[in-house]
Amino acid sequence: TVNDTDFNNNENTIGLVGYWKFDEGSGNVAYDSSGNNNNGTIYNLQNYNPSFEGGWNSSSNSPNFWTRGSTAFNLYLDDSIKVDRSYSLKVNTTYKPQSHSWSSISTVNEISVLEGYKYTLKTWIKCENCNQSHIVLDAYNYTSNSWYQITQCPSGQDGTFDWKSWSCTITIPTNVTKLKIWLNAGIPLANSSYSQTWFDNITLIGPNDVYSGFVDGRFGKALSFDGVD
Repeated sequence: TVNDTDFNNNENTIGLVGYWKFDEGSGNVAYDSSGNNNNGTIYNLQNYNPSFEGGWNSSSNSPNFWTRGSTAFNLYLDDSIKVDRSYSLKVNTTYKPQSHSWSSISTVNEISVLEGYKYTLKTWIKCENCNQSHIVLDAYNYTSNSWYQITQCPSGQDGTFDWKSWSCTITIPTNVTKLKIWLNAGIPLANSSYSQTWFDNITLIGPNDVYSGFVDGRFGKALSFDGVD
């Protein structure tokens, strides 16, 4: 890895193609400080933010980039009850099965993660007459070629309450390379005829909240957290 001291020493920078500090703080561009203008686009950023701003998919009757697992729950993009964006996702139902059931809305895209690193899931939830509303992270084990639940964030929430924020941190187990986010809006409480759950500002934050991935193929090397190896 090249650091500022090396860069300022001409003997260490002979033939240098690029010098990327990765100190931008946001965005997906790693700017070249060598003067050669070899800026790179960073892929597989580990800060994943699946919002409800992408519009509506009429064929699946769900927000774009999300898919539903139950038709017993009604989904809406709500522009009046939200945290700080244009829309939250509102889920309501009058459905009361004999055994418990959830809306099971999931992200369409699988989220690439790094084994052994810590990730933090943050979310906001609002409930009205809810029974066990929560968010689930499923993990993909490439050895067994199977998905399993790795955590809930938060655990099931009952009752009626205004917007609350939750966060949970997990360490990615060995052999796990992908995650999926599931939104589980609960059925009505026993003494209620309906339930409503709102979800908003769902964010999965990757290792150290810094860049982790690959730059354009012309650079062709994985990035460390403080430069290019």
